[in-house]
Amino acid sequence: MAASVLLLAACGTATAPVSTSPHEGLAETPREMLARVKAGISQVRGLDFIEPVEAEYLTTQELTDYLQGLMGEEEREELRQLDELLTLLGLMNTDVDLLNLYLDLLSEGVLGAYDSEEGRLVVRLEGDAIGPGEELTLAHELTHALQQQHFDIDSILEETGDNFDRGLAVTALAEGDATLSELLYLQANSLSVPRVPDMPVYNSAPAIIQDLLIFPYASGLRMVTQNFGEEDWSDVNAAYEDPPQSTEQVIHPEKYLEGEAPLQVALPEIEDALGPSWALIYSSVGGEFLLRHYLGLQLRTGDVDEAASGWGGDAFALYGDATDQHLLLWSFRWDSTDDAEEFFEGYAELTENEGGWSDISKGASYSQWGRPNRWVYLQGSGDYVSVIIAPSRELTTKLAPLLANP
Repeated sequence: MAASVLLLAACGTATAPVSTSPHEGLAETPREMLARVKAGISQVRGLDFIEPVEAEYLTTQELTDYLQGLMGEEEREELRQLDELLTLLGLMNTDVDLLNLYLDLLSEGVLGAYDSEEGRLVVRLEGDAIGPGEELTLAHELTHALQQQHFDIDSILEETGDNFDRGLAVTALAEGDATLSELLYLQANSLSVPRVPDMPVYNSAPAIIQDLLIFPYASGLRMVTQNFGEEDWSDVNAAYEDPPQSTEQVIHPEKYLEGEAPLQVALPEIEDALGPSWALIYSSVGGEFLLRHYLGLQLRTGDVDEAASGWGGDAFALYGDATDQHLLLWSFRWDSTDDAEEFFEGYAELTENEGGWSDISKGASYSQWGRPNRWVYLQGSGDYVSVIIAPSRELTTKLAPLLANP
């Protein structure tokens, strides 16, 4: 929160004070606070509430139980799929159970939530003292209520389908909007910044999970502030009509403003070559967010920037067999052949730095590295680069010819 306040100050955004503070010396009921925050956030955000919104205060355990109850089997399966992908890429250790970790993170870190389907707003509260923390949580979640009432953010998210990258980008728009509104509310009402609590679960989580949680707020805030005119939310409001289509557009807001949409990537049919013992586990778009984390395992920041810049689009498919072996096909399309070559070189360096290879072969347009139970095949063709990570050389040999004509 402190870093976000500094970022807001650096952006030079100014907001006139909002006269919503309680009268000095008078006790304020939860209902009175809700009415005051609703009036304040409505004025800050420049949107009126179309439908009534009530708030409930829950203990940590009650909020945890409520949030876990919202997670259906589909959401749990998506976490299991992501777990297998991140583990194969080396972004998580094999002993991490992402589903259980996520449930622990919910219990530790979530201060409130707005369920747009039920129109239910809940805030975590231990004891009877409602302070600045609860007030700011209300301001943030009430912004989500305004987003739903005016822009139907639920439908926008549903339209992202199974596209991991696009879903994260749209989430960044919503959370960046709500975070900016919350910070402007804090500034307008001269509230103190709440103390950041100890978060041992978050602090011990893999870096990819930490950033996956923070990215929508921090990078979303950066994107929204770049599109935010002083006391004018028209550009942000318009963004819900044309939301970001990729994390590239969030990481590089100028690409969103320029309308640089992601390129479509079609994966080759490999099921026949794999055989009946293999089944598709997870397929989606990784995007620049996931690519940067993967490259960052072995490359320096400058090298990651060089290798990831020029991302145009990608698609991946993760397969598994009955013996719990995994195979990944990940194909990228770049803005230019030069960008493709930079990525090819960067990925080759990433793999070389991983080390431990007993078999390395290279040709004019491919490189291959092998060791027991892990083979990596890299192939470039024009502005395409494809990667295969498989448990055997036999599999990469079968699949490599299918990559020749993307």
